[in-house]
Amino acid sequence: MNNMDLGNLVDTSFRQAFEGDLDLQRYGRNALMLFTLSLYLQIENLEEFATDAITDSGNDKSIDLCYLDEEQGRVIVTQSYFANEWGRPAASSKKASDLNTAAVWLLDEDLDKVPSNLRPKAEEIRRVIREGTVNRIELFFIHNCMESSNVNTELKAAARTFQQFANSLLLDSERSVMVTTHEYGIAGIEELYRSRDSIILIDDWISVPSSSWIEEKGRDWRAIV
Repeated sequence: MNNMDLGNLVDTSFRQAFEGDLDLQRYGRNALMLFTLSLYLQIENLEEFATDAITDSGNDKSIDLCYLDEEQGRVIVTQSYFANEWGRPAASSKKASDLNTAAVWLLDEDLDKVPSNLRPKAEEIRRVIREGTVNRIELFFIHNCMESSNVNTELKAAARTFQQFANSLLLDSERSVMVTTHEYGIAGIEELYRSRDSIILIDDWISVPSSSWIEEKGRDWRAIV
């Protein structure tokens, strides 16, 4: 992807598939976010996922989507941005920094002050973190611009805020919650789209000594980090 020029990126293969999906387009400004996450999470029932996860509203506290995946032991928190013009050099880093606000309302603010549309999510996420059902939070910033270092810096700062609040909820001081960040602009989404049908080939088996790991699994595959 790095050697593709801007003109090619604006006219990507994923964009043709994205704009051609009329069912997806009814989600308006959230459509690209759902398209990207459906690729990343390998979602089969997009309508069900959208109904459960989208929190975008007039008082969403900078949380466009929040999804609890207890099977994988993770929480997905997403901020999105859709520019009128595809392929801008960078998305607004302020939109990425707004995830700091999301951390406060999901994990730290008094629940009676959390907006009613977010309160059930905040209650549930705090519970599973305390119980140890979830050990990972993934932050996403999805947009139709180019990826940038400024956005990456803001995402890392938001990750530290999430980690601080999440770890403060833990009942076991020896445990911790891992927080990772993902910026998906048009280059990243194109790469994700092109790799959706890739076959993983195993050439060799090796033994890797480790005292701890995180397991990930999907349909017909398992992996550890």
